[in-house]
Amino acid sequence: MKFFLSSGGTGGHIFPAEALAEELIQRGHEVIFITDERYKNYDGSEKKFRIEKIPTATLKGGVFSKLKALTKIFFGIMVALKILVRNRGGVVIGFGGYPSFPAIIAARILSLKIIIHEQNAVLGIANRALAPLADIIATSFLEVRDITVGNARKICYIGNPVRGAIAEVHDRPYPEIDKNLNILVIGGSLGATIFSDVVPAALAKLEPGIRKKIKISQQARAEDVERVKKNYAEIGIIAEVENFFTDVPKRLAAAHLVIARAGASTVVELAVAGRPSILVPYPDSKGDHQLYNARSLEKIGGAWVVEQQNFTPEALAFRLETIIMNPEPLLLAAENAKKAAGLKAAEKLAALAEKLGAEKLC
Repeated sequence: MKFFLSSGGTGGHIFPAEALAEELIQRGHEVIFITDERYKNYDGSEKKFRIEKIPTATLKGGVFSKLKALTKIFFGIMVALKILVRNRGGVVIGFGGYPSFPAIIAARILSLKIIIHEQNAVLGIANRALAPLADIIATSFLEVRDITVGNARKICYIGNPVRGAIAEVHDRPYPEIDKNLNILVIGGSLGATIFSDVVPAALAKLEPGIRKKIKISQQARAEDVERVKKNYAEIGIIAEVENFFTDVPKRLAAAHLVIARAGASTVVELAVAGRPSILVPYPDSKGDHQLYNARSLEKIGGAWVVEQQNFTPEALAFRLETIIMNPEPLLLAAENAKKAAGLKAAEKLAALAEKLGAEKLC
């Protein structure tokens, strides 16, 4: 069978789409990935699926900007129609983000079967607009806000697909805490300045004897990398600071603690890996979805949520010092995090897509 995966250009949308692509290809199906130019940030390794890029835009700014965006979206729909017709249809699965909009509209024009997948605990703007067109709304959380009564009957809870390399971490034991405390800092797709500002400053406040036990892997914005490296070097911290890590599964497996934003993919990957975390939700996330994502993990004792206005060097230094003096809560949080792991989400979504596609073929 043939499946078209349509995704926004950020990691939160791309990673679950790629996880589904892996599963569908393993089952012998053909996958065509429809996205935008931002996908080049994640296109460093060999893919087993074809990538089609379409023009698209978000409706922001004044009247002129909106008209310009609508024109681009219209051309995006035309390109998506051409892709779908040229490849003779199939099931279209949208993972949210505005690049998914043209592909789903094109699929409805052609009367193709449609699934949309929502990664967050709040229905995203694109998915909210596309929900009436979908045959199925697959969700990552049992409770998802902003789904209308009319669309509620379409809901199917399957979890959030994670890449195979992340799923493999699930069966690895939590790393023993001996001489070092390994901290992984990941701030969304391309880093977060708040972490570049706060984490080095917090570590500088620790006693030298405590500080020397900490080893840092930190993802930072490109413009922050050199500054952060310098700050760590000045206080004698062993640190690897990069704009983008291509080996996150490996680093996650070695981590004792993760400091991160609370995008859906991040929260789910932390749960699957069973790694305790300090989550700092992005305060401007649409519908405050990152806060709801983070609370779902905190509720079962798998994470500590710190809202950004409270994420200060002093507060973080106190928490890290407490953890280093008594690491027992880390072990408990690691066990609790695994309880929230929605395993086999990719398999469930693939089976759902196959079933929907078979209905079309019969």
